[in-house]
Amino acid sequence: MRHSAATQTLAHAAAQTQWATLPERVRQQSTDLFLDTLAVCAAGLSHPSYSTFAESLASEPGCASVPGFLAGVSVTTAIQINGGATTVLQYQDGHRLGRGHPVSHIAPTLLALAEETGAAASDVLTALIAGYEVGARIGVAMGGLNPALHDTGTWSCLGTAVAAAHLLSHGAESVIADAIESAAAIALMPYRDLPVEGATAHHLYIGLGATTGLLAARASVTGLKPLPATLQQFFIPRAGADFHQQRLTKGIDASGRWSEFESDHAYFKVHPTCAHLHGANDALASLIKTDGVCADDVERIEIATYASGLAFDNPSPDNDLAARFSQAASAAIALCFGTLDETTLIDTNLRDPDVRSLMQRISVTHDAALDADYPEGRPARVTIHCKDGRTLSETVVHPLGDHTNPASPELRRSKAKRLLTLRFGDTNAEQVIAAFDAYRSGHGVTVLSATLRKPAVDKA
Repeated sequence: MRHSAATQTLAHAAAQTQWATLPERVRQQSTDLFLDTLAVCAAGLSHPSYSTFAESLASEPGCASVPGFLAGVSVTTAIQINGGATTVLQYQDGHRLGRGHPVSHIAPTLLALAEETGAAASDVLTALIAGYEVGARIGVAMGGLNPALHDTGTWSCLGTAVAAAHLLSHGAESVIADAIESAAAIALMPYRDLPVEGATAHHLYIGLGATTGLLAARASVTGLKPLPATLQQFFIPRAGADFHQQRLTKGIDASGRWSEFESDHAYFKVHPTCAHLHGANDALASLIKTDGVCADDVERIEIATYASGLAFDNPSPDNDLAARFSQAASAAIALCFGTLDETTLIDTNLRDPDVRSLMQRISVTHDAALDADYPEGRPARVTIHCKDGRTLSETVVHPLGDHTNPASPELRRSKAKRLLTLRFGDTNAEQVIAAFDAYRSGHGVTVLSATLRKPAVDKA
């Protein structure tokens, strides 16, 4: 069986990925992305909209950890629960030009496989980069998604298949190539509008996409064969919006190794909202900090965004998931409570009369002039008309956390600590981070598993 040239080139580059030859910045990026995803997952598990569902799945015992669960569960159950939890607070990773969240799929899968196989952190993080590089290139080459599709479970499923196949086969090129094509045949095609409208079944997407990727990898390891060219003849035409063939293998040199790393373009969210809102979130945070503006000062607010940003905006959200896709709700909560984070963007605050009143005085419009800065940026302009006659305005093109405006190492770590504390409390959160560092430094994965199975703090 002969795969297409593009699939073979991607598989070869993935197979050549080795920890010892990765640039230090790429190794650090993989480490930061893994810890960030672990923390985002842990925090999401404490949300009341998700915790009951997570607990209902955890009846089958196994070797894999769910943060805050005292006993292990099966590998696929852990991936389903942990993957879904990354979407609850909308703090998950992302790739700007690929327009997706690859590590939210890959990290839960590799964590569970490490607990199953005892894999070293260097092997796990190498597999993460191999899967990330393949998946992100597919996402970029697709030129965005079919307008009806949500990104989770789509091309990141293929990246997960590559990561899992790399780890399980010790980098066997033929297995990785088969995994790409098998995953391309069975990846999800999920409906875009669920999260925008606050439908919490959206939290199924990443877990299903990740477990599907793992299934494709296991099938390839054991010899089940795909149909060659499924990636380009079926998956991309069905899911993609504007396919560019040459982008599939961009950044792979003549020797078949990565000469550029798409993981350099990963973003780390600093706001608990859809990334399309981050330009406006940043602009408003700046106005609050610099000008001291608050809800009582506001006569009205105008938010201008780009076309795709407006498509992901819900003007009248009914729950906090929908509010994470609402320019008006996130702005009103930030102004009424002084900040926008996991403690303020909650259902009770969304129902606050002052928040609802302010939302009625916020208009969100499309400014075609901002379209030129997307998808490289997330442009937005926020203009506040104050009751005292002042007009305050701020424009942001590249929000904090983007690769063009990166979050500092200190900010990344503080975010992880804060979100882990939400699940474990302060002391145990520090122990999780210390255990992760120990695993990364050469200790067995059991040291990390032990801390993840400490009890969650009582939210009552």
